[in-house]
This record gives sequence, structure tokens and C-alpha cells, in this order.
Amino acid sequence: MRRNHRDVVRGRLRHLTAALVAVLGFMLFISFPLHAGWGDVEYGDIFATQPQATANPRDLASNVVTSAGVPVAQRHSARAVDTPIPGTRTRPIRQQVASTSTAISPGASPYPQVSPLGNRSMKNESIKSALERYRSASNKEKLKRVYKGNRNKMTWSRKGKVTSDANAAMRILTNAGAQGLNPAEYHIEEIRRAQQQGDMTLFDLLLTDNTLRYISHLRDGQYNPQDVDSMWLISVGARPDLVERMIKALKSKKVSRLMKQVEPRHAVYRSLSRHLYDYMNIANSGGWPSFPLRGGGLKPGSSGNAVKALRARLAVTDGADIYAPRPSVYDNNLKLAVSRFQRRHGLNDDGVIGGRTRQALAVPVKKRIRQIAASMERWRWMPESLGKQAIIVNIPAFRLYYWKNGSSKLTMRVIVGKAKQDWQTPTFTNDLDYMVLNPNWNVPNSIISEEMAPKAHRWPKFFQDNGYKVMDEADNEIDPSSVNWGQYNKSNPAPYKVVQARGGDGSLGVVKFIFPNQYGVALHDTSSKQLFKEEFRAYSHGCVRVEKPRELGAALLGKNNPQFFNSLVTESVDDRRIQVQEGISVYTFYMTAWADANDVYFYEDLYSRDRRLVQAKTPKRG
Repeated sequence: MRRNHRDVVRGRLRHLTAALVAVLGFMLFISFPLHAGWGDVEYGDIFATQPQATANPRDLASNVVTSAGVPVAQRHSARAVDTPIPGTRTRPIRQQVASTSTAISPGASPYPQVSPLGNRSMKNESIKSALERYRSASNKEKLKRVYKGNRNKMTWSRKGKVTSDANAAMRILTNAGAQGLNPAEYHIEEIRRAQQQGDMTLFDLLLTDNTLRYISHLRDGQYNPQDVDSMWLISVGARPDLVERMIKALKSKKVSRLMKQVEPRHAVYRSLSRHLYDYMNIANSGGWPSFPLRGGGLKPGSSGNAVKALRARLAVTDGADIYAPRPSVYDNNLKLAVSRFQRRHGLNDDGVIGGRTRQALAVPVKKRIRQIAASMERWRWMPESLGKQAIIVNIPAFRLYYWKNGSSKLTMRVIVGKAKQDWQTPTFTNDLDYMVLNPNWNVPNSIISEEMAPKAHRWPKFFQDNGYKVMDEADNEIDPSSVNWGQYNKSNPAPYKVVQARGGDGSLGVVKFIFPNQYGVALHDTSSKQLFKEEFRAYSHGCVRVEKPRELGAALLGKNNPQFFNSLVTESVDDRRIQVQEGISVYTFYMTAWADANDVYFYEDLYSRDRRLVQAKTPKRG
């Protein structure tokens, strides 16, 4: 019988030294650059902007580990590659919680240190007077508004004794790491020091100030999205004023409740938080054993030290049996672990260790932690609700989900925009308006001038052979072979219109899904079906090509049978418009970490947008 994964984890630390010895010869390879950029530069950090500090990161991190309420390791089993979408409820695996009282070592913690605010004693001073010289972490004007709304009174203590709400608020600030936030940024050590010294004025200011900053970060994000990710174009709309909510919470002594209420409710966010805790514990244990970026292919039946190193690496995250009687032999148990790892990293689960699987295996745990934190930050930039029906495209995962009434009804692979700046798929949202059956393709001039013109110059019948019609500026059809296409390029655009009308054989396939937007992005079928078999699927000019357009079309029309949609396509003339019901939103996301109750998934930073986020030097929200 296969050994329970919890038992494997209990023996992890006992066997860690032996496993590290086995892979010691491979550790030098870790410094080689990765394709996705994870290994070539040590990231800055999303958690803070100041590199210097006096706070002890061991003390700060230890509270995160011991209070998040999630076990060190979870039992993992092989899963399909499909993962639930935001808002989908999933049932967590029941398991026994292990004891986790050890602190994260300074070397393992991803949290940078933060400079103290440096306020002097304010003992026995009035709030109104002390507020003028107080050095704040949040926006000073907002802090003044909070106190003005509370008549400049101290609210966190009575007769020198802190309230239960104050203690609850301090616990939440201490555990900010469970939300992918740096506890040191909320100056909990300074708050506690003021309390211990009996400086209740400073204590009150510090706790109000840092609580206000925390709820702003947790609800709205640490950064304004446009300051760190210009391609993030999703607006959350108007939200209630946090200052007013803070004033009401202080008066009713329910600030700790407010601190919990502003946490994002999306299921993926909550699951990322739980898995973040798991990965922090792995970091606390010294990380996973290194696996070399370079080396030969490994597959079932292979043997040697490289297989032993692979087993040690996957025993930490994917259920490989480190107690196998022949640990250096690639057996079926190891293949299951490799396949599971591949599915969790957006790779074809063939159980073979090739270049892309090696790249994913070589990424250290601290950078996976940063991926989780970056994706949690982006969830804070999302609307509180995604609607009753939604089409969701996660760009770096190359995957689409159709969600209805709280559950995933359909999922499929997609092809997204190339990494070239002008062709990247933007992150935005709009409502689905209609679909077009047997759509014509009105080719953008940039594609005509930069791509088609050079081909037509070398291949005189390029347009005729591929079903294109060429028109002049007066919409008169012309003979494309009469044009000198060699003269046209990006700097000298072609003065012609090109249309392809070939239905299922055309570039747009049998259907196009329209959600009007200024970026010219649509979801559509494609004639290049073979590309969906690839792991890397960034081949378009920004539009999203879908793997199962007929199934998606049928679902959007309330039908479960794709044959219904096939009949509709067959009976339709070119460019037939079909209206869809109102209230179906389309979202394009950029999340390199995704999670459900049981697993966490990682994807390459396709457009280097995680890199720009975690290296951001722009000030955070106050």
C-alpha cells in the first residue's frame, strides 16, 4: 500500500541532510538563468520598499507560522489540470494538523526589514497635540480625519488598560503574513513597545495609524495597479470610504471585525493564503532540495543520482516516496509525482524530465512565495464580485474557464498574445455582447504591412492561396499580384484592406465572441488547432484563441450539446451575429500563482509583469 504523505512529511527533516548530500554536486547549476527569468536576478520584494530596519525578522515571521491555522504539509494526490475559478467553493481535504511552533529563520523569510517610524515619547500628551508631530505610516491627512471623526479621543485603552478590540487588532497585524503582507510594515513591535512603556497616546496613534494602513492594503492592494502594472486595466469602481468605516468601527469598538471584513472573498485568494503558509513552512525547513537546471532527460526506467535528487525534491511538494526501496530508480511512484508536478506548473504531464520541467524544478521556494504574494496582490485589485456568469482567461496559465452560479462549467486551453510589447493580451474586463458565426477576418493594417507584405513579396500568390481578398482605399477589389509588396513595412504601411472569408478554414474559425473594447481583443476559434498541444501558447497578436469554441458557444446559449451549435454554424451564412444573454462578463487575468483547496499552481511570468511588481520602487498606499 502507498505510504501516507503525512508520514512522508514527518520524516522529511530527519532525511533532509542525507537528501542534500545526494544533490550537493548539482547545486552549482542553480545560478544558471531560467527561461522565465526566475533564476537570473534575485528579486526585490513586493512586501516593502525600505531595505534597512531594526526589527527582528525572526520574531516577525514566527507569528505568521504559528497562527495561520494550516498544517505544515498537506496530503497531495494526482489531479486533473483543470482548476476552479474565482468564487468556486471547494472542499478541503480533512487531515490532522501537525505541530508548527518553529520560527522562520531570517535567511528563509521573504520579508525585508523595515525602518521604524522613530516617534519620541508622547506620554500624557493629548491626541490632538501629539498628532501634529507624529510620524505616520499611513496617509497623515486620513489619520487626522479618523481622529477628528472620533473627537480626538483615545479609543484603544481605558485607564491605561488596552481593550479586547486592541488586542485582537494587534494579533491581526502580527499575522499579516498570512495575507501575503509584511508584518513589519505595520510596526507591531513599536506598538507593543509603546504599550509596555505605558505611553498610551503613542500606542493609540500607532495602532490607529497602522490598522488604517493595513485595511487599505488588504482591501485595495499595497499599490495602485497603474503605478506598477500599466497593462492592468480592470477597475473596481467606487468603494466605501475606509476612513468613514474606520471611524464607525472605532466608535463601536469593532475594528478587528472591520479588519476581517475587508479581506478579499474570492476562493482562489483564500486558497492562495493557505498554500502560502505551507510554502513558508517549507522555507522554514531549509527549502526543498536543489535540482539541477541542466542535465539529461529522465524518464521511467532511468537510474542514478539524478533520479535520487529528483525523488528528494518531489518528496517535499508532490508525494514522491523518499522511502522507496530503490530511491535511485525512476519507478511508477516517481512518475506519478512528476506528472502531478507538471500539471501544477502548466506542463504536459508526460512524466518525462525535459528542459521546461527542469526549469520549473530549479525555482527556489522563496521565489514561489513571491509569486503567491504577487497574485494575492492582484486579487486585491479585482472587483468584490465577478458576477453570476463569467468567462475568465488566465493569461500566463493559457487557460479559460466558464463559470456559472458559483461553479466551473467548462474549461479549456487558450492561445494568448505574444510577449512582444505591442502584441501582449491586456488585462481588462467587459460584458460579452454577441458572437459571430463563420466570421470574416478584417486583417489589421499592422499585420498586413509587417507580416503579410514580406510574404507576398516572396510568394506572389500568397493572398489568393490563403483565401484573402485585397481592396484599395475605395473598397474596390484588386489583383494582389499587381502590387509591389516589397515596399511596405512598419514605417511605410500598405494602403490596402485585406479580408479573409473562409469560415472554419479561416484564421478566426467558425465563431468569434465579441466583448467590445478599445484594444481590439476578442475570443475566437482558430484553424491552427495543433498549437493547443504545446505547453507554451503565446502566439497571437493579442486576441485569445480558444480550444473548444463550439462547446463554449453552446454553453453561452444555454445548451449542453455542442451538436446544437454545430448545426447552427452549418446553417449560418458568413458573419452571422447571434446575441447572447446579458450579464456575462469576460475577464482576462494575469496570475502566475493559482490555487484551490488542495493544490497550488505556478506559471511562467510570460510578460515579466510579476518582475515589475515585485521590483516596484513606487510608494505604497498610505
